[in-house]
Amino acid sequence: MPRRMTAIPRVHATRIGLEGVAVEQPYLCPVCRDNRQDFLQVYKLAREIRKDPETGAILYVADEWETVTRDGRLDLEIRCRLCDHSAPEVDFVRAARRDMQRAMRPKDRRA
Repeated sequence: MPRRMTAIPRVHATRIGLEGVAVEQPYLCPVCRDNRQDFLQVYKLAREIRKDPETGAILYVADEWETVTRDGRLDLEIRCRLCDHSAPEVDFVRAARRDMQRAMRPKDRRA
């Protein structure tokens, strides 16, 4: 059975602010600069393995997967579904902010 996607007007990054309230921020792909709504959130997982240095045979595999964190925060990447560019979430948020600032600048009209 194919998955049905619900229509959402804009995709936002959700961050927890200082007061614990979620803050929504728009995304824009910094590479194709065309995508504002179709993204994948990629969380990184890791598990310990040990290999024989000479043969490459796996000697040990941990049963549990752990989430990879940076400074106590999840290592979250965003992937654009149009161009497949992957980058940290902050890059997509910054691209959206920059684009909004450019749109708000008055155009230089020369005679």
